[in-house]
Amino acid sequence: MNVYSLIKDIKCVGGIGKQLALEDILSKLNVDEASIMYVGDSHTDVEPLRFAKENGGIAVSFNGNEVAIRESDIAIISDNTIVTSLLIDLHSKFNKDYVLEFAKSFNMDIKRAFESFRINFTLIEEFNELFKNNDLPVIELVNEENIDELISESIKMRKKIRGKSIGSLG
Repeated sequence: MNVYSLIKDIKCVGGIGKQLALEDILSKLNVDEASIMYVGDSHTDVEPLRFAKENGGIAVSFNGNEVAIRESDIAIISDNTIVTSLLIDLHSKFNKDYVLEFAKSFNMDIKRAFESFRINFTLIEEFNELFKNNDLPVIELVNEENIDELISESIKMRKKIRGKSIGSLG
């Protein structure tokens, strides 16, 4: 069929394929592995999340399943991706430690985190508008003490957003 010409060069990747694609991008851009911020949510993101984490980058789970959260430095649980935009904004200007400190601060006091860290003001305004009448999102450093709760809450959010049957998939 004629449509084949549109899709014949597409490479479907998952798992190790995503990691290899990430490594290829880093090589082409001549970028240090420690500059990575990888965001993933499922089994197909385990390898690149682990690669980012093991090479000094940041591994972030966005409404991740159990395995994605276990491989991440930071777990985000939210019904809106602007939360990820906050971390990306900080990561693009600063370093891993700055992003991790923001995540710690956000978890303790969101208003103070916004005042103390140099986030794009437009993102803060949009965040405040989006969440003024809604449950606040979660941005937490993943550790042994909170991992089970993060997994539970993240899976609930996956099901809320994707529906129960799709949200239960890996």
